[in-house]
Amino acid sequence: MTQATSANATLRIASARRRSARLRVMMIVVPIVVGVFVLLAVINAIRLRSLSLTQLSSAHQSIVSNISQNLSVALEAIADDARRLANNRSAREFARDTLSNVTGSSLDQAQQRLLNDFLSLMQQNTQEYAAVRYVTFTGSVWTEVTNYGMDNPAPDNRVRLGEFENDPQLAAALSSPLGTVVVSPVNFYRNPGGTMAERLVPFVRLTTPVAVEGNITNIAGVVQVDALIDPILAQFNRSIAAVEALDGRRILLVD
Repeated sequence: MTQATSANATLRIASARRRSARLRVMMIVVPIVVGVFVLLAVINAIRLRSLSLTQLSSAHQSIVSNISQNLSVALEAIADDARRLANNRSAREFARDTLSNVTGSSLDQAQQRLLNDFLSLMQQNTQEYAAVRYVTFTGSVWTEVTNYGMDNPAPDNRVRLGEFENDPQLAAALSSPLGTVVVSPVNFYRNPGGTMAERLVPFVRLTTPVAVEGNITNIAGVVQVDALIDPILAQFNRSIAAVEALDGRRILLVD
Protein backbone atom coordinates (compact mmCIF):
# COMPACT_ATOMS: atom_id res chain seq x y z
CA MET A 1 0.00 0.00 0.00
CA THR A 2 2.76 2.36 0.92
CA GLN A 3 4.60 1.55 -2.28
CA ALA A 4 1.45 2.20 -4.39
CA THR A 5 0.90 5.52 -2.71
CA SER A 6 4.49 6.53 -3.31
CA ALA A 7 4.22 5.56 -6.98
CA ASN A 8 1.07 7.62 -7.42
CA ALA A 9 2.69 10.61 -5.83
CA THR A 10 5.67 10.25 -8.13
CA LEU A 11 3.36 10.15 -11.18
CA ARG A 12 1.51 13.24 -10.03
CA ILE A 13 4.77 15.13 -9.55
CA ALA A 14 5.98 14.09 -13.02
CA SER A 15 2.67 15.09 -14.61
CA ALA A 16 2.73 18.44 -12.86
CA ARG A 17 6.28 19.01 -14.06
CA ARG A 18 5.23 18.22 -17.64
CA ARG A 19 2.28 20.63 -17.44
CA SER A 20 4.56 23.28 -15.99
CA ALA A 21 7.06 22.77 -18.82
CA ARG A 22 4.29 23.00 -21.44
CA LEU A 23 2.99 26.15 -19.81
CA ARG A 24 6.43 27.72 -19.85
CA VAL A 25 6.82 26.80 -23.54
CA MET A 26 3.39 28.19 -24.37
CA MET A 27 4.17 31.41 -22.52
CA ILE A 28 7.21 31.81 -24.75
CA VAL A 29 5.71 30.60 -28.04
CA VAL A 30 2.30 32.30 -27.92
CA PRO A 31 3.65 35.90 -27.76
CA ILE A 32 6.01 35.09 -30.62
CA VAL A 33 3.20 33.67 -32.76
CA VAL A 34 0.94 36.62 -31.93
CA GLY A 35 3.76 39.03 -32.75
CA VAL A 36 4.37 37.31 -36.07
CA PHE A 37 0.67 37.57 -37.00
CA VAL A 38 0.59 41.24 -35.98
CA LEU A 39 3.71 41.91 -38.03
CA LEU A 40 2.20 40.15 -41.05
CA ALA A 41 -0.99 42.17 -40.65
CA VAL A 42 1.01 45.42 -40.53
CA ILE A 43 3.02 44.40 -43.59
CA ASN A 44 -0.15 43.56 -45.51
CA ALA A 45 -1.73 46.86 -44.48
CA ILE A 46 1.35 48.74 -45.71
CA ARG A 47 1.27 46.81 -48.97
CA LEU A 48 -2.41 47.56 -49.48
CA ARG A 49 -1.82 51.23 -48.65
CA SER A 50 1.10 51.38 -51.08
CA LEU A 51 -0.98 49.67 -53.77
CA SER A 52 -3.84 52.12 -53.17
CA LEU A 53 -1.50 55.11 -53.42
CA THR A 54 0.06 53.68 -56.58
CA GLN A 55 -3.35 53.18 -58.15
CA LEU A 56 -4.41 56.69 -57.13
CA SER A 57 -1.22 58.17 -58.55
CA SER A 58 -1.74 56.23 -61.77
CA ALA A 59 -5.32 57.51 -61.98
CA HIS A 60 -4.17 61.10 -61.46
CA GLN A 61 -1.50 60.74 -64.14
CA SER A 62 -4.11 59.34 -66.52
CA ILE A 63 -6.42 62.30 -65.83
CA VAL A 64 -3.65 64.84 -66.44
CA SER A 65 -2.60 62.99 -69.59
CA ASN A 66 -6.17 62.99 -70.95
CA ILE A 67 -6.62 66.70 -70.27
CA SER A 68 -3.26 67.50 -71.84
CA GLN A 69 -4.15 65.39 -74.87
CA ASN A 70 -7.44 67.24 -75.31
CA LEU A 71 -5.64 70.58 -75.23
CA SER A 72 -3.07 69.30 -77.70
CA VAL A 73 -5.86 68.21 -80.03
CA ALA A 74 -7.43 71.68 -79.84
CA LEU A 75 -4.13 73.40 -80.66
CA GLU A 76 -3.34 70.90 -83.40
CA ALA A 77 -6.69 71.66 -85.08
CA ILE A 78 -5.72 75.35 -85.23
CA ALA A 79 -2.26 74.44 -86.52
CA ASP A 80 -3.86 72.32 -89.24
CA ASP A 81 -5.94 75.32 -90.37
CA ALA A 82 -2.79 77.46 -90.57
CA ARG A 83 -0.91 74.78 -92.53
CA ARG A 84 -3.80 74.27 -94.93
CA LEU A 85 -4.01 77.99 -95.70
CA ALA A 86 -0.25 78.23 -96.20
CA ASN A 87 -0.24 75.24 -98.52
CA ASN A 88 -3.21 76.36 -100.61
CA ARG A 89 -2.41 77.38 -104.15
CA SER A 90 -3.92 80.83 -103.56
CA ALA A 91 -1.38 81.57 -100.80
CA ARG A 92 1.56 80.22 -102.81
CA GLU A 93 0.58 82.16 -105.94
CA PHE A 94 0.11 85.34 -103.92
CA ALA A 95 3.50 84.78 -102.28
CA ARG A 96 5.07 84.40 -105.73
CA ASP A 97 3.40 87.52 -107.09
CA THR A 98 4.44 89.68 -104.11
CA LEU A 99 8.04 89.00 -105.09
CA SER A 100 7.64 89.70 -108.81
CA ASN A 101 4.64 92.02 -109.23
CA VAL A 102 4.13 94.91 -106.84
CA THR A 103 0.98 95.83 -108.75
CA GLY A 104 -1.06 94.33 -111.57
CA SER A 105 -4.09 92.20 -112.30
CA SER A 106 -2.30 88.94 -111.54
CA LEU A 107 -1.42 90.13 -108.03
CA ASP A 108 -4.92 91.52 -107.46
CA GLN A 109 -6.54 88.27 -108.54
CA ALA A 110 -4.20 86.19 -106.38
CA GLN A 111 -4.90 88.43 -103.40
CA GLN A 112 -8.66 88.14 -103.88
CA ARG A 113 -8.42 84.35 -103.93
CA LEU A 114 -6.38 84.46 -100.73
CA LEU A 115 -8.87 86.83 -99.11
CA ASN A 116 -11.66 84.40 -100.01
CA ASP A 117 -9.78 81.57 -98.30
CA PHE A 118 -9.22 83.75 -95.22
CA LEU A 119 -12.86 84.84 -95.12
CA SER A 120 -14.07 81.25 -95.41
CA LEU A 121 -11.97 80.21 -92.44
CA MET A 122 -13.06 83.17 -90.32
CA GLN A 123 -16.75 82.71 -91.14
CA GLN A 124 -16.54 79.09 -90.04
CA ASN A 125 -14.77 80.03 -86.80
CA THR A 126 -16.23 83.36 -85.71
CA GLN A 127 -15.92 82.46 -82.02
CA GLU A 128 -12.49 80.83 -82.27
CA TYR A 129 -10.28 83.09 -84.42
CA ALA A 130 -9.61 86.81 -84.06
CA ALA A 131 -7.54 87.31 -87.23
CA VAL A 132 -5.76 85.60 -90.09
CA ARG A 133 -3.17 87.36 -92.24
CA TYR A 134 -0.37 87.00 -94.74
CA VAL A 135 2.93 88.59 -93.69
CA THR A 136 5.83 89.02 -96.08
CA PHE A 137 9.37 87.99 -95.20
CA THR A 138 10.13 91.67 -94.48
CA GLY A 139 7.40 91.81 -91.82
CA SER A 140 4.76 93.69 -93.82
CA VAL A 141 1.11 92.68 -93.45
CA TRP A 142 -0.35 92.19 -96.92
CA THR A 143 -3.87 90.71 -96.85
CA GLU A 144 -5.74 90.23 -93.61
CA VAL A 145 -9.17 89.33 -92.27
CA THR A 146 -10.02 90.34 -88.70
CA ASN A 147 -12.92 89.48 -86.44
CA TYR A 148 -12.18 91.28 -83.21
CA GLY A 149 -15.88 91.74 -82.53
CA MET A 150 -16.45 87.99 -83.05
CA ASP A 151 -19.45 88.63 -85.27
CA ASN A 152 -18.51 90.04 -88.69
CA PRO A 153 -15.11 89.20 -90.29
CA ALA A 154 -13.62 92.22 -92.06
CA PRO A 155 -11.21 91.80 -95.03
CA ASP A 156 -8.33 94.22 -95.57
CA ASN A 157 -6.19 94.17 -98.73
CA ARG A 158 -3.93 97.06 -97.74
CA VAL A 159 -0.19 96.82 -97.13
CA ARG A 160 1.07 97.75 -93.66
CA LEU A 161 4.81 98.06 -94.04
CA GLY A 162 7.11 96.53 -91.44
CA GLU A 163 4.43 95.82 -88.82
CA PHE A 164 6.05 92.52 -87.85
CA GLU A 165 9.58 93.45 -88.84
CA ASN A 166 11.09 92.48 -85.48
CA ASP A 167 8.65 89.73 -84.55
CA PRO A 168 10.48 86.66 -83.15
CA GLN A 169 7.73 84.25 -84.28
CA LEU A 170 8.04 85.55 -87.85
CA ALA A 171 11.80 85.03 -87.80
CA ALA A 172 11.40 81.54 -86.35
CA ALA A 173 8.81 80.52 -88.95
CA LEU A 174 10.80 81.89 -91.88
CA SER A 175 13.79 79.77 -90.85
CA SER A 176 11.72 76.61 -90.27
CA PRO A 177 10.80 73.79 -92.68
CA LEU A 178 7.47 73.94 -94.47
CA GLY A 179 4.67 72.65 -92.27
CA THR A 180 6.23 73.93 -89.07
CA VAL A 181 3.89 75.96 -86.87
CA VAL A 182 5.36 78.41 -84.38
CA VAL A 183 3.12 79.17 -81.39
CA SER A 184 3.50 82.45 -79.55
CA PRO A 185 3.04 83.07 -75.83
CA VAL A 186 -0.37 84.38 -74.78
CA ASN A 187 -0.95 87.93 -76.10
CA PHE A 188 -3.83 90.39 -75.68
CA TYR A 189 -5.64 92.65 -78.09
CA ARG A 190 -7.82 95.54 -77.02
CA ASN A 191 -11.56 95.26 -77.67
CA PRO A 192 -12.96 98.81 -77.51
CA GLY A 193 -16.55 97.57 -77.54
CA GLY A 194 -16.14 95.24 -74.57
CA THR A 195 -16.85 95.86 -70.90
CA MET A 196 -13.97 96.68 -68.59
CA ALA A 197 -13.54 92.99 -67.79
CA GLU A 198 -13.64 92.10 -71.51
CA ARG A 199 -11.50 94.97 -72.77
CA LEU A 200 -8.34 92.85 -73.09
CA VAL A 201 -8.90 89.65 -75.08
CA PRO A 202 -6.26 86.87 -74.78
CA PHE A 203 -5.08 84.96 -77.83
CA VAL A 204 -2.19 82.91 -79.17
CA ARG A 205 -0.67 83.42 -82.60
CA LEU A 206 0.23 80.47 -84.80
CA THR A 207 2.67 81.22 -87.63
CA THR A 208 3.66 78.93 -90.49
CA PRO A 209 5.86 79.55 -93.56
CA VAL A 210 4.59 79.94 -97.14
CA ALA A 211 6.65 78.89 -100.17
CA VAL A 212 6.08 80.43 -103.57
CA GLU A 213 4.21 78.45 -106.20
CA GLY A 214 6.64 76.31 -108.19
CA ASN A 215 9.56 76.57 -105.74
CA ILE A 216 9.14 75.07 -102.29
CA THR A 217 12.61 76.21 -101.23
CA ASN A 218 11.73 79.89 -101.64
CA ILE A 219 9.95 81.05 -98.45
CA ALA A 220 8.32 84.40 -99.25
CA GLY A 221 6.24 84.96 -96.14
CA VAL A 222 4.01 83.38 -93.52
CA VAL A 223 0.38 82.84 -92.65
CA GLN A 224 -0.62 83.87 -89.14
CA VAL A 225 -3.73 82.74 -87.29
CA ASP A 226 -4.68 84.54 -84.07
CA ALA A 227 -6.66 82.00 -82.02
CA LEU A 228 -8.74 83.13 -79.06
CA ILE A 229 -7.86 81.59 -75.70
CA ASP A 230 -11.41 81.36 -74.34
CA PRO A 231 -12.55 78.49 -76.64
CA ILE A 232 -9.36 76.57 -75.77
CA LEU A 233 -10.04 77.11 -72.06
CA ALA A 234 -13.63 76.01 -72.61
CA GLN A 235 -12.29 72.71 -73.96
CA PHE A 236 -10.04 72.48 -70.91
CA ASN A 237 -12.98 73.13 -68.56
CA ARG A 238 -15.09 70.50 -70.32
CA SER A 239 -12.31 67.96 -69.82
CA ILE A 240 -12.10 68.78 -66.11
CA ALA A 241 -15.89 68.65 -65.71
CA ALA A 242 -16.01 65.25 -67.38
CA VAL A 243 -13.44 63.90 -64.92
CA GLU A 244 -15.17 65.42 -61.89
CA ALA A 245 -18.49 63.93 -62.97
CA LEU A 246 -17.10 60.39 -62.90
CA ASP A 247 -16.79 59.86 -59.15
CA GLY A 248 -16.94 63.20 -57.43
CA ARG A 249 -13.26 64.03 -57.86
CA ARG A 250 -12.21 67.64 -57.61
CA ILE A 251 -9.27 68.96 -59.61
CA LEU A 252 -7.24 71.84 -58.23
CA LEU A 253 -4.82 73.81 -60.36
CA VAL A 254 -1.69 75.02 -58.59
CA ASP A 255 1.08 77.20 -59.92
